[in-house]
Parts: sequence; C-alpha cells; structure tokens
Amino acid sequence: MDDRRIFAKSWQRWQLTCNWLMQGMILWIFFCAGWWWRPRWMLSSRAPAFIHSGLNAAITTDAYREVSFARFALVPFIAIVLILWALTFFRGTRPLLRDARLIWLVLLGGLVFWIWQSVGWAAENEAVARSQAAQWIIVFAFVVALSANGPAPRWIALALVGGMVFHAAIGITQSALQTELGIAWVDETLLGIGIDLYEYRLDPQRSGVSVIQADGIRHLRAYGITSHPNLLAGSLVMGLLASLWLWQEPRTRRVAAWVMVIGLWGLFLTFSRASVGGLIVGMGAIVGLWWLAGYWQTWAVKAVLTAVLLTGGAFYAMYHPLVNVRVGYGDEGASSLEGISVESRQVYLEQAETIIRDEPLYGIGIGNFPWVSHRMLRDDPRQLDLQGANVHRIYHLAIAEVGLIGGGLAALTLAAAGAIVLYRWRRGQLQAVTICLWGGILAWLAIGWFEFFPWVLFPYQIMFWGAMAAALMPATRSKGEFAMESIKLRSTTWQMLEPNENSGAAPPDRDDPRWQPVSLPLAGRPGPLWLMTGFIMPPNEHCATWWLETDAALSGAIWLNGQRCNSGDSLSPDTPLDITDRIAVGENSLILFLEQVPDGWQVFTCVPYACP
Repeated sequence: MDDRRIFAKSWQRWQLTCNWLMQGMILWIFFCAGWWWRPRWMLSSRAPAFIHSGLNAAITTDAYREVSFARFALVPFIAIVLILWALTFFRGTRPLLRDARLIWLVLLGGLVFWIWQSVGWAAENEAVARSQAAQWIIVFAFVVALSANGPAPRWIALALVGGMVFHAAIGITQSALQTELGIAWVDETLLGIGIDLYEYRLDPQRSGVSVIQADGIRHLRAYGITSHPNLLAGSLVMGLLASLWLWQEPRTRRVAAWVMVIGLWGLFLTFSRASVGGLIVGMGAIVGLWWLAGYWQTWAVKAVLTAVLLTGGAFYAMYHPLVNVRVGYGDEGASSLEGISVESRQVYLEQAETIIRDEPLYGIGIGNFPWVSHRMLRDDPRQLDLQGANVHRIYHLAIAEVGLIGGGLAALTLAAAGAIVLYRWRRGQLQAVTICLWGGILAWLAIGWFEFFPWVLFPYQIMFWGAMAAALMPATRSKGEFAMESIKLRSTTWQMLEPNENSGAAPPDRDDPRWQPVSLPLAGRPGPLWLMTGFIMPPNEHCATWWLETDAALSGAIWLNGQRCNSGDSLSPDTPLDITDRIAVGENSLILFLEQVPDGWQVFTCVPYACP
C-alpha cells in the first residue's frame, strides 16, 4: 500500500509538472505570437531531415516553399506544447468531449481538412499550398490542446497584454528614433544561440519601407518586430481589447490606464486605419456584452472612453499633418502614396471577384492567390506596375482559395462559436475577461475587411484561433483541472467578512451589512440569492459554517450530495466537485459551488479561500 501511495504521489507530481510546463509554454506563445520571429534553429542539422533540407535550399525553389512555415519560432514551441500534453496523457480530453466546444472543434477540423484537400487542385503552386495547409494543421492541433488543457482565459489575456506592452514600446521607440533599435545585438553579442530576434532595416528614405508622407517629409511608421506596420497594429488591437477587463477591478485600474496609453500610442504610430476601426468595433462589442452580461460599470466605461479620447487628442496635436494625410485631407507634397495603395487594393479585389466567378465551389487552392494574381497581372492589357499579392479582404481571399464550400465551413465554425457564447450568456456564465477576448476576435473580423493577415500568416492564425479557443473556455472547471478561477456574478462587490465564532447561532438580520446579495440566473431571469459565511474551526482546518437564504420567489432548500441541508450546517470541502456556478465570497472566506436544481440550489462543495 505504501508503494502504491508513493507511486500515486510521484505520478501526480509528474503530471502536475508537465501540466504547468505546458500551460507556461502556451502563455509564452500568446506573449510572442505577434512577432515576425524566424530563428535559425530549424536550419540546423538537428531539425527533421525534410525540414532541414528544404529550409537550406534556395528560397525560390519548391523545396523551400513547401516547408517555409517551419521558419517561425512558434512551430517548435507548439511542438513542445503537444509533447507535454501527450506526457499528461492528453489531460482534459474527456471533459472536452462532453462540452459544446466539441461541435466547434469538429467544424474547425472540417475546415482544415478541406484546406488540405485543396492542395490537390492548386492552380499554380502545389508546394505553397502544402505549406499553407501544414500551417492550418498545426493551428488546429494547438487549438485542440489549448481547449483541453489550456490556462484560464484570465492568464491568456494577461499574456496578450504583456506582449502588447512590450511590442508597443519597441514600436514607439522606433518611431521616435526614425530607425530600427538594433535589438539583434542581444543575440549577436550576448547570447549567440541563433534566436534571430531582429527588426527589418527601417530607413524612411529607402524604397519599400512603409512611411507616411506629409509636405514632402517621409515619416517612418512603427514596425515593432514585424514585417509591416499593419501586422503590429493588429496584434496591438488584440492586446488592447484583452486588457479592458482590468478596468473592472479597482486594484488594477491604474495599471489598466498605463497599459491603455502605451497600447494606444503604439497603435496610432502604425497609422493603420483598419486597425483603429477594428478597435472601435471591438470596444463597442465589449461594452455591449458587458451590459448584457451584467458587468456594466459606468465609471469603468467612462474611464476607458476618457483615456481613449485624451490619448487620441494628444496624438493628433503632435501628428496632425500625418493624420490628415492618412484620412485623405492632407497634402503629401509628392507622389501620392495613399492613392497608389488604394488603387492597388482595388485591383486585387477585382481579381478576387473574377476568381470567385470562375471557380465558385472549390477555389484555386490554399495559398495560391498571389500566384494567380501574378499571372492575371501579366495577362492584363493595362500593363499595371504591380506584383501579385493577396487581396486585402479575408472574406474574398478565403472564398477565392477554398471556394464557397470552404468559406461555408469557416462561416459555420464562427457561427458555432457565436452559438456557444449566446448559450453561456443566457446561463449567466460569460466572464468579463472572455468578453474582452471576444472583442478582440470581432475587431479582427472587422480588420479582415481591409487586411489579409488573419487568414494567411501563421503567427496571426495562432493568435486569432487561439484567442477564440480561450474565449470559449467554460467559466468554471471541474476538480482536477488546474485552470480554475472565480467568476463575478451580476457586478456584485463582495466585502471581506470577519470570522464568525458563533457556530450554532442563527443567521443575523437581513439588515446586517455582512449579508451580500447576488443575482443568479433562474430560467433566464435573475433572482436574488442571499449569502453569508463565517469560519467556525481554527485556521486551516478546512471547515466552515454557512448560511444561505433565498427570497420568496425561490425555494429555500439547499441540497448537499442529494440530501437536504439546513442553514448553519458545517460543510467539508471533501465532496466531489461538479461546478455549474461558482461564487467567490472575498478573501479569508468561502467559495461555494452551486448548481440549480428543481427544488432549489444544490451545494456541491465549499472550500476556504485564503484562510488566515
């Protein structure tokens, strides 16, 4: 028996270690997902043979194009996540199979399968199609692992926020210096391990560098660690919107203000119109969902709007000639860069519409739009001075590459996610942080009307679908799941309760300030639930007395493990945990786990929270 117990403890410790390593790597992936990071690791002989040989070939060859996705640092990071998940024996898979998210994953898997099938009818370059399809398969594997055993949405949001602040700081400094920072010296001089975290050469006078031009002066747009300012802008929008839940907590509002100012300033310095528009859409969606889900706080909404307006006003005061040019009212003082950009995008949009008319069901194959675009430009009698490129609209791009069938699968996948959100809202299970993640997703869908990166580029596919997987996580987890957190119901502010030594006493009068109201959903309608807690055992004895009472509209019966309990009973946390709703009752108090049953509320467990 002792040997079995030792083995069981060792096995539990092993799984716990693998679990924390896995979740830590997932958080690191979200932190750096917005970087255009392609290290030399996969060029070494230690990489798999087919990847090593392909990446060491000339970049113009099909051998290189077929494995070009492997250049991204996220590929080995995701491989580590999958290995660690396997070492936990695929922890979280069983609950996932019983969850509504399974439908969403099946639809996403169907989309990925169709994308892989499209390699067979690639119109121009099958090697590029295979590389793009491999990207989607890796994205799907990451999303499944994240859905089964990922960190709590709060931690994922914090990783996105941390990455946003770091990336915005780099972009702000680049704009101030009007050149790159030269961060490559960190590896070249100090580390020497081939991480290749570098910036593009950013000289505003060079051809090909993205600038804003006003009165004949070229001003460098912020790039960060990306290949284009619009990519930096998109990642900053996701992080900014993920940070809005910090305004809900009084102790984090000062941090939220600094995060907002840094993120907005970095975003504005990219001069990305689509991303600013997406930010407005995302903020509007978050405010609306906050109101519907009961998280509306007038002070917080006013504070966010004030921060946005003050930061935007200060930015316009400093950069108004550049802003005027960007919105079409200024004088560039030279050949119009804005006009060229608009005209080229219109050409690619016309090409996409032609492809959709010619190949409506199956499309031209994943990743093949730039190649078909190049052929169409070559055959165009207008002899336009353009190179083949992706159409800057993910909806046209998706249908052009994988047809109406693939586009329909993508739409069904998004619709399934929306249905899950609606279901959770009706049950009162939406969290403030997941609402903010959904704001980022909706912002990117809006940005996708003017950009292509959420569909094409691997880091941003990971960020988009990974954020969606995090936003779809249930508000609570069952016992044994490590990513557990309390949810705030109906904007109730809990006060710290003093320990109560009167174990046998009746609950105090309703006017006693220690009673706190909570609104819980009951058949789609909120009903008040009154709760008071207090300790009756010495500290760390893990036992407590609770009093629970409902109003006349609800039954006052409380059930524990199928047996009716009386108010004032002592409960132990050793009961099996099966959570539907969870109430956090402040520090040094209790957490009750409740489920609505026909006769009242069933108490599954109560545990001390931060015992004194």
